[in-house]
Amino acid sequence: DRLWRAYLSTYLVPKEVQTVAQLKPLMSTADQRIDELELNLRNKDPAALDSFTINELYPAIDPVSDGFSALVNIQTEVAKEVFDEAHTRYEASRNLFILTIVLVLGGAGLFAWRLVRGITLPLAQATAHCAAIAEGDLTREVVVDRHDEIGQLLESLALMSSRLRDIVAEVRDRSASINTGAHEIAAGNTDLSQRTEEQAASLEQTASSMDQMTSTVQQNAENATSCN
Repeated sequence: DRLWRAYLSTYLVPKEVQTVAQLKPLMSTADQRIDELELNLRNKDPAALDSFTINELYPAIDPVSDGFSALVNIQTEVAKEVFDEAHTRYEASRNLFILTIVLVLGGAGLFAWRLVRGITLPLAQATAHCAAIAEGDLTREVVVDRHDEIGQLLESLALMSSRLRDIVAEVRDRSASINTGAHEIAAGNTDLSQRTEEQAASLEQTASSMDQMTSTVQQNAENATSCN
């Protein structure tokens, strides 16, 4: 009775409740037969005791034993269901944990790859632009599509390349102006030289004429002297 009351105070599944409801009248009948068993023992009548045990006691106790066996089977089934459910939850939790680890590691790997690629690729572009500028190629366009430190570096390279192109264009324009001035000076020098040569020729002609005049004057003087 003590164990039975302790069992009834626990949580019972619907099958147990139904089985317990069927057992209660059977247990009441079995209790009555046990009380009658005590009377038969006091009477000390072996023949009556044998007849009572076979015909009255066992038929009352066996259904109770069968009911207890059914309750044990129900408890075993419930324990198996609870174990299976716990095992299923454990496997689901384990799989979820493994999947979470895989996703975290995959996300971390992807983040690391994108981080490294986001640093190395712009730096390689910046290095290529610097090498082109060092070789004198100022035609490469520096594309700035980010706003971090690498973007600031690319923006500085783009600004430097633009300023260098402006300087080269200004030097080219000034060189062209100087070249034009030099050509003009050379042409002026050629004209001046030609004029100088012409003046020299005129002077030579004048000198020759004066020599002729001097010779004529001397001859005239000589002739005048002879006439005197």
